[in-house]
Amino acid sequence: MGRKVRKNTVPKAKVIDMTGGEEDAKKKAKKAAAKGKMIPVGGDSESEDGDLGAAMVFDESSGDLGVADDDSFVGDSDGDSENEGSEFGEVEEGPDSDESVDFEGKVEQAKAALEAQQAEAAKETMLAASRKKAHVFKSTGDAESDEEEPEEEDEEADNMEQITFQQRKDRIEEVLKVLDNIDEQREGDHSRQEYIGILKEDLQEVYDYSEWLMSKLMELFPPRELFEFLETNEKQRPLTIRVNTLKQSRRDLAQALTRKGMQVEPTGPWCKIGLQIFESDVAVGSTAEYLAGHYLVQSASSFLPVISLDVHENMKVLDMAAAPGGKTTHIAQLMKNTGTLLANDVSSERLIALRSNVLRMGITNCIVTNYNGVGYERLMKNFDRVLLDAPCTGLGVISRDPRIKLSKTEKDVTMCATLQRKLILSAIDSCKVGGIVVYSTCSILVEENEAIIDYALSMRNIRVVDSGLPFGRPGMVKYRESRFHASVAKSRRYYPHAFNMDGFFVCKIEKLGHGEAGEKSQESGDHTKKTKGTKRKAESSSGIPEPPAKVLKRKADMAAKGQSVEKKVTLKIKEAPAKGEKKERRSRWKRKNAKDKIKKKEAKKETKVVKDVKKAAKKESKVVKDVKKVAKEVKKKKKVVAKK
Repeated sequence: MGRKVRKNTVPKAKVIDMTGGEEDAKKKAKKAAAKGKMIPVGGDSESEDGDLGAAMVFDESSGDLGVADDDSFVGDSDGDSENEGSEFGEVEEGPDSDESVDFEGKVEQAKAALEAQQAEAAKETMLAASRKKAHVFKSTGDAESDEEEPEEEDEEADNMEQITFQQRKDRIEEVLKVLDNIDEQREGDHSRQEYIGILKEDLQEVYDYSEWLMSKLMELFPPRELFEFLETNEKQRPLTIRVNTLKQSRRDLAQALTRKGMQVEPTGPWCKIGLQIFESDVAVGSTAEYLAGHYLVQSASSFLPVISLDVHENMKVLDMAAAPGGKTTHIAQLMKNTGTLLANDVSSERLIALRSNVLRMGITNCIVTNYNGVGYERLMKNFDRVLLDAPCTGLGVISRDPRIKLSKTEKDVTMCATLQRKLILSAIDSCKVGGIVVYSTCSILVEENEAIIDYALSMRNIRVVDSGLPFGRPGMVKYRESRFHASVAKSRRYYPHAFNMDGFFVCKIEKLGHGEAGEKSQESGDHTKKTKGTKRKAESSSGIPEPPAKVLKRKADMAAKGQSVEKKVTLKIKEAPAKGEKKERRSRWKRKNAKDKIKKKEAKKETKVVKDVKKAAKKESKVVKDVKKVAKEVKKKKKVVAKK
């Protein structure tokens, strides 16, 4: 309320706006109310007398100032008011006032007005609380802004943008709280999909992701876990190095790096060759130990595929996509430089880094090749172990490359998945029966992981085995409308927010045999598949294959002639070769054909060599004849010269 003043201190006069009239004052008051500012009302802000400043009034319930034409103005101005319709009446006058005033009536009116104002304030607080909850479904700006407001300045627009960003972050928290318990926290009849839509928009703006990628992530994670995933991607993962035990032990290396000013700790009980570096006074990639090949800078998640591969000494191992060589040198380290290790990569430029790491780490059992991984089995096969760290979209390493947030599209996922299907089939064909293939990616999308394994199970005679890793989330068997083989759950998923390492996927596969009969057709009878060159035979109720049409015709002819048919038919069925014998015959026939082809090729080569030898002999004979002719001509010339 305004202050009560005595009549002798301020003259009794009507309040007048000296800057431009009462209408301008009303407009300024409305503008200030829209912006949420307090303005002077009832007199000039700088009074010449200096006794009283202007009264500051803001009516929050109506969003407007209680001034001028509104008779519900609360409080007095600097001067005495002559407005007879005012709720508080005139200001207090001295005892010698000529006017008769019912002071007690005015006090009662003032009390009633105060109670009404308090009730209105309580109602406003309730409205503010409901607005805070309902702010999820309103725009960030002021919805009740006046249309007559002039253009805003650039500075005010910038401030609104900053407020909008903060409001989005606050709204994310509110939406997550609602989604955690939507039945109780729901606002009115708003559905879960409405909250999800608002959450998607805010997360997309705050964390700067493309709309497509945010949709994929929301399909993969629940809302609360998605928020944790996005927050974790804004932070860098710990710097990890892998100790080269061919040259130095982890304990000795840790002591040497500590003396250089590095703060190091082991990666964990699951890995005995890893160290995490938290602080360092020197560059990690320029120490003498690094240049001497005592360690390699490598993410902790990259250790997992090699651990799952379970290599031993004197094995024949293939790393199909090896560059830049982190996993290759790890494999050679576990093999203790024995056996044979083939490191292949399709990119000749990336092979430069691979060769340098192999030489620096002291690897002596490695052969580097530059071939396309698709169709590698035509070059070499029968490997004991095959590692396929397939090319992918890299959605598990966003913290290292934030450009992925906006650069990757659905087309990239389709291209990578197509290439991954071809590579995994080539990796399986390159492995021997009973061998192990490990498939891994640094992506978290199902299309690049579980879907590829399920495809391989339907195309090859393989099975998914336990990865042998001590931690990690199981692979997905259900994803939206897709349903994968039950054994896919034996694969392992790794997320940054769950394990504090880059996102990764690891699956271990055992090859059961050649051909296209996958594990899916063996374990689940619903998915039986035909093999090439064979026909599915109809079976009778007794389980004995029905005889072909020729046998039935012969049986009918013999029955017409009165001959006994049962013995011959039974003999025919008994003499029919078993399935295993048929396979052996086919394999013998294939081997014989292969030998014949080799003999023909060798014969062709021999004939070519003979022809080449004959051609060379002819050329030599021609040269000899030419030499003899020249010699004869020389002799003739000498005789002519001698006669002369």
